[in-house]
Amino acid sequence: MNIWNRDIMGKLFLGALAGLLITSQASADTLTLDETLGLFSVVTKDFSGNSESEGRVFIDGDATGSISINDRVVGDNGDGYDDLIIKGDATNARIKVGKSGNLTIGGNLTNSDLQLNGGVQTATLGGVRTGGTFNQNEDILIENATNLNIPDVDFDQYATESERLAKRGGDAVTKNSSGQTIFGGSSVLSVSFADLVTGTGVFDLLNGGPLLINVSGQTGSIGLNFVDHNGIQKIDAAKSVVWNFFEATQIRLGSAFFGHIVAPNADIFFDSSNEGNVIAGGVFVNNGEQHPLAYEGDVSFKDQPSAVPLPASFLLVLTGFGVLGASRKRRKA
Repeated sequence: MNIWNRDIMGKLFLGALAGLLITSQASADTLTLDETLGLFSVVTKDFSGNSESEGRVFIDGDATGSISINDRVVGDNGDGYDDLIIKGDATNARIKVGKSGNLTIGGNLTNSDLQLNGGVQTATLGGVRTGGTFNQNEDILIENATNLNIPDVDFDQYATESERLAKRGGDAVTKNSSGQTIFGGSSVLSVSFADLVTGTGVFDLLNGGPLLINVSGQTGSIGLNFVDHNGIQKIDAAKSVVWNFFEATQIRLGSAFFGHIVAPNADIFFDSSNEGNVIAGGVFVNNGEQHPLAYEGDVSFKDQPSAVPLPASFLLVLTGFGVLGASRKRRKA
């Protein structure tokens, strides 16, 4: 191999290595399910409708309709994320952020009413504000901002993780002598919407949790009434519970629900309050509120890694090593 060809191969090798490092870095920066549930009360896609939350909300797209953030319960100032983050534009929206919380909108705020109700607060826009109202007072409005602190989430990744968790299967639920459905006795349970329609449910976590509950079915209404059990309050047990609606496209919560929800492809309609954090395709609150909980679950389960095909860039790196090695041997000969 002449010097020119060695130079070309060397550049190809370095370029492939750089591409691989960039890809790895981008992947590492995307929030995992565990990280997302620990940081946000609600994470959803494009938003339209009505939502009221007492915790931090992230909309991974555009927003319209009514969005009210009453308080921050999940996350803290240390992670740098604002109480309400809209990745895209907010148009014809009614936005209220209280308790000294701040707001970030990646795009424009158009024909929308903005109300900040907690001392001196900041609304940071990647674009500009036009039309609508803003009771600014001492509050700060920043337009055309750069370096916005917007998390990187991937709903396709969430869906893949949801499917992975579903493959763990799970034990069936049982009932106690009082006819109550027992969610516990195992670290993974498998149920369907039919198990959640009516009746009374209790948590009996194995070794205190965490508990993963895989729920099959595409659509369903949940009317199960949860009660305290064996001296443990349902709201405390719910911190360690993750409901994985891996097939769902539409869920209606007709009674107070307890536990964190993973439903990346579903629209969830809240006819009552929810106690736990939510990842869902759409969130619509008709009655009640979204109440966040501290996340003490674990959806990683430390699975053994499966064989993963090497990316093309990495194969090119290996090829580069081989060619350069062969060239060096020939020069020595």
